[in-house]
Amino acid sequence: GPSAVLYGEALYYHCYRSADVCRYDLKSNAVKRVTLPGTGVGFNNKFPYCYYDCRANSDVDVEADETGLWAIYATVGNHGNLVVSRLVWDSEAETLNVSQKWETRLFKKAVSNAFMVCGVLYATRFVDEYREEVFYAFDTATGKDDNSLALPLEKVAKGVASLSYNPINRQIYMYNDGYLLAYQANF
Repeated sequence: GPSAVLYGEALYYHCYRSADVCRYDLKSNAVKRVTLPGTGVGFNNKFPYCYYDCRANSDVDVEADETGLWAIYATVGNHGNLVVSRLVWDSEAETLNVSQKWETRLFKKAVSNAFMVCGVLYATRFVDEYREEVFYAFDTATGKDDNSLALPLEKVAKGVASLSYNPINRQIYMYNDGYLLAYQANF
């Protein structure tokens, strides 16, 4: 799928045809996995990002920010709405775990993409061929959402394949139908 993240000394990604997130250790080549919590975790194109154009294999989105690792997905139990889970690597036990889970009220197929910044989930939607819009936020610290946002992101083509935040340089990166776009984030 389109959402893999290099974090520490490992690559984290959605494991093919499963409700799992995998961790590939770059030094040992070992793979560890954790099953995401929730009833009926969507995978195999059950709940992809879909606002303008459904993106195949985008059911589980793995993201990183200043506070750690996250999985963004939807479940049948939450009626196809976005779920955010915090992922934690226990280096002593060498296990990948989910430490917390939050359920939102935002239908995942109504979203073109999402990313995490400082423990806050931000979701985007298609406006037109040259603009996306950040329209929703969910704060994992307070459990509150905000659907009154209207933050524009200019683009060069219609589709958004991936949208991720890099906490090191504080930029948001969009893979936009063959183009890589970068936006400086000021929060």
